[in-house]
Amino acid sequence: MPATLRIFRSNSFPDALRPYRVLVDGRNVGQLGPREELEAPIEEGKHRVEVRIDWCGSRPLAVDLRDGGAVHLECGCNLSGWRILLVPAYVTILRNDYLWLEVKVPSRLPDLKPGLGIAEALQDPFPGLGADL
Repeated sequence: MPATLRIFRSNSFPDALRPYRVLVDGRNVGQLGPREELEAPIEEGKHRVEVRIDWCGSRPLAVDLRDGGAVHLECGCNLSGWRILLVPAYVTILRNDYLWLEVKVPSRLPDLKPGLGIAEALQDPFPGLGADL
């Protein structure tokens, strides 16, 4: 059973009309528009995930997926607020920092089972994401 890669793209003004390409180990697995989520099956093991737009993109993110597990990522554009003034730098020198990509942390703790303490319940808070990243 393959693992699952889920990536959510935040809403950002500079790239609102253009899709991001999602690459796993250099292979295109799909595209993301603003506020869209991509779900792609990938083989278990260690992978390098990145998002690209034109000649710019994110730094690769290493993920280690277990069979049947899932990893949730989020991406977006670094050109927000005052950084919009740095467009020339981001499209030339910092082109691999134009986009950001990070592990999406759950918004709440996992449901606790009766009889388990918090330490036992949180032993693997991110199932499917390897601990050796």
